[in-house]
Amino acid sequence: MGPHSQHIDDDPEDSRPRTKEELANTPEAILRREKADAEEKKLKDAQNEMKDNATKEESPADAKKADAEALEAALKKADIAEELAKVEKKEEKKAELLMTNYDNKFYNEQNGLWMYNLIQAEPVEEKKAAEAPAKKEDFYGATEKVQNLMPQRY
Repeated sequence: MGPHSQHIDDDPEDSRPRTKEELANTPEAILRREKADAEEKKLKDAQNEMKDNATKEESPADAKKADAEALEAALKKADIAEELAKVEKKEEKKAELLMTNYDNKFYNEQNGLWMYNLIQAEPVEEKKAAEAPAKKEDFYGATEKVQNLMPQRY
């Protein structure tokens, strides 16, 4: 294809002028229209709210009701904070119990019970005696018709 035949591949629909309806239905035009509608709605809502606020006068009963609701909300928040503090204290106590290891007892968190270790540890002296090498016994030779008493041991 030569340089002058490029227009043959172009879509003729792209080059023709568009009608007002076609231009209004393009995605860009739809977005612009939606934004304008949203802004207009915001302005109308703001005007209505200003009118409502101007005509509305607070009565003493409404003021008392609002104060009571605010007080109730504050009390609920305080109760929630108190409950959280209690839970934190319980968790701290559990952690402290878990960390505590008395001589033969420990706290079992899963069952919520104190458990006792009934297996006796070997005394330190026995361990040392077992580790020390055994002493060699004195050897006097084979016995010939004589009872072997080994008097040096006594």
